[in-house]
Amino acid sequence: MAHSQHDNAVPHHSETGLGELSDCKRLRIANKLTSHSCPNCGLSFECDAPRHASRGSGAHYSGRIKKLNRAHELALGILKEAGAVDYQHGLGLSQIWKIAWDRRQLSGFVPTKQGISGRLSELAGLGMVKTQSHVQLVDQESMQFRAEKQPRWFLAQ
Repeated sequence: MAHSQHDNAVPHHSETGLGELSDCKRLRIANKLTSHSCPNCGLSFECDAPRHASRGSGAHYSGRIKKLNRAHELALGILKEAGAVDYQHGLGLSQIWKIAWDRRQLSGFVPTKQGISGRLSELAGLGMVKTQSHVQLVDQESMQFRAEKQPRWFLAQ
């Protein structure tokens, strides 16, 4: 598919490989395409790049986890003991890590804060915990986002 450097037109279906499909089927396939453009030259193109899952949906590879490790167990234990059963009673990442740090003598180890975050994401992917955060767009021009509420982790029901 050849385009000139400043050609912003969406390619014709014959150029996309959608060929002789019915208009209805072509529309369904076209709706799955994501439009991208170069910030330098403005060249536009569409591709079927996968979209990221929504925030809080968990690690994409969680289904391959066969056994929980001690960091998973530590995070689950902290949430259970704290009574984190909903957003209102949930704990922020820093709170969970601080409790893990305070327990390092009992558990014999403490994961890094990033490690705890990763294990919580894996547990979310397994459906064992949930997170909820509310994000708002602060500045449209620079696309700056800020958390409306503190993201909190809690046990799934």
